[in-house]
Amino acid sequence: MRFQLSNLISISAVLLSTTCATSEVSKVPNANHVFNAIHSSMRQWGSSLNHNGMSFFLATVPPGTQLYHGTSKAEEIEGMEWLAFEPEHALIFARPHRGPPPGDGHGPPMGEKMGKHYPRPHHTNGNEEDVPDRRLLPLSSDESVPPPHHPHGPPPPPPLHHEGPPPHESPPLGHSSDPFTLHGRSAYPPHERRANSQQPLHSQGPERNNEHGYLHTYVPKHPLRLLYLDGLSAGKTPNGTLDTQDMLLLNITESGPMGGEYKRAQGMCNMSSTLWEGKIDGILRMEAGFEIILCDFQKHLERTDVVAVATEERHGGPPGWPGSWQYLKALTSRYNGIGGGRVSLDLEDFISVFAYPDIHGLFDNDVQSDYAMPRLQKVKEADRLRVKDDITDMILRKDWAEEKQSQDWQALVDMVVARYSEPLHYLHSAQEIREDKDALTAYLKTLLRPFIDDTSRNAKLETQRCIAQFIPTLPTTPQSAAPLAHLALYSVTHSICDTLLTALSIASSPTSHASFTSVYASHAVELVDELVKHLQWTTWKECGACADEEVCYIPIWPMGSHEDHKSPQCKREEDIKGRGGYWGSMNVGYHVKKKKKSKGKGRGKREGKAWELL
Repeated sequence: MRFQLSNLISISAVLLSTTCATSEVSKVPNANHVFNAIHSSMRQWGSSLNHNGMSFFLATVPPGTQLYHGTSKAEEIEGMEWLAFEPEHALIFARPHRGPPPGDGHGPPMGEKMGKHYPRPHHTNGNEEDVPDRRLLPLSSDESVPPPHHPHGPPPPPPLHHEGPPPHESPPLGHSSDPFTLHGRSAYPPHERRANSQQPLHSQGPERNNEHGYLHTYVPKHPLRLLYLDGLSAGKTPNGTLDTQDMLLLNITESGPMGGEYKRAQGMCNMSSTLWEGKIDGILRMEAGFEIILCDFQKHLERTDVVAVATEERHGGPPGWPGSWQYLKALTSRYNGIGGGRVSLDLEDFISVFAYPDIHGLFDNDVQSDYAMPRLQKVKEADRLRVKDDITDMILRKDWAEEKQSQDWQALVDMVVARYSEPLHYLHSAQEIREDKDALTAYLKTLLRPFIDDTSRNAKLETQRCIAQFIPTLPTTPQSAAPLAHLALYSVTHSICDTLLTALSIASSPTSHASFTSVYASHAVELVDELVKHLQWTTWKECGACADEEVCYIPIWPMGSHEDHKSPQCKREEDIKGRGGYWGSMNVGYHVKKKKKSKGKGRGKREGKAWELL
């Protein structure tokens, strides 16, 4: 007992002496999540795993960048539409026009024509036409296809001389206190999407080519000024991927039409030209690939090519996946970045909900995953409006013409992750070193050797040296003068350095009895384990090198299972068929009620239950 007490006192003394270095660090709320947002920005991998983005960045796409648009018509696009960075992404929408849906030729047929019951979730059906589609038009039975834009100005919003929307169309978002109160209905349900091929945003004439879709190539005439919403912000899911748009920017407080992409895009473009004074050209988001909602094609783009795509050229792909195996390979090639300098982010000035010290409840939500995900469900409306005001201020103070050489904060994040990701994973998972005090000490000494002066040990100086390897010293003026990226990087790197140095001090402390070597090792690795849990780096889920014709498979809406998120694996095309379940029901945006359960039906039978409109 005497040996145990003396050794525990020794460990406590080490902890007390080494934590003094933390007292001078300004605490950044959720610094680990801000750090991860920077690391994953414009990267398909981390943005898919941490799919509920909470950060807003200003982004630029340089002129001459090739962008793609798939549609049913060969004519140049006018007004508001979508652009993809990868041609395989746009090819999904390069499909022939099949004529108007049943009914009045404009809106989705409701009532008897629509039917009462929803189908099974998308991941259980291999029909390519199941793809939940941003271009689905009306949000209710008495709304028709949005009319062509006004010839003298881009939609939305209407030009000042426009007297307002036609009687059949709801007021555009951004001009209403309750913009998504739309008769309690949403976009086409999935079975109507199968029956009626997708419509582009613009009205179609009666005569259309039924043999081909068209892949358009555009390049910006000038730098595109965009607001980037991180995470899987174009994923139409009930899991929180749309929170920053629907609940924060568009102020939807009830169950809104999450599938109503036209209204969502229209609302954000309305804000761009009004609240944001025309300083934003569009919205940059990510689903299975990065995309741009561009508010005015004619103003910002030049078309350089158009290619007819026959229907048979679009076939293929595993069940549940919107496209082909080639599309999936193109998508996974962007796991570590969109590449080619196609997007530049301003990391000197961005907004993150994570960074507000008085916003609570972010992780108190209904998301089912293998680790906690943020949502805005429990965030007060006043707090959401405050963040929205800060986003507006960020946009309005931005001088897009200024050629400012800023620090590449993402590159610094990459350096920190590259140095410590593998060592932390090894210390967290390798049993042979976790139980061996001497081996643990030797490993930590080697890792931290550049920062330690053996002739004059000083915990504060050692931590400062470790941080300074990558992170600039914080300003001597009040720390609020430092950009958020700097504060978050400094805070996270401080935690890493301080924890590892403390673990080394514990592991290397002399023991009074050989039986206590494992006690010291255990306390040291407990600190590392807590750090790993706190950091939550997406690099620890990477598959490593996959074989030819394999991809590291993770859930990217609308595909993937919970197991794929928890433990991604290399998979071939045939391996991913039928893998689903992570995103839950695809019936997002509908006001639904469950039918009464039959006896003997468990919760696990949800997919087979009927859902109906209220």
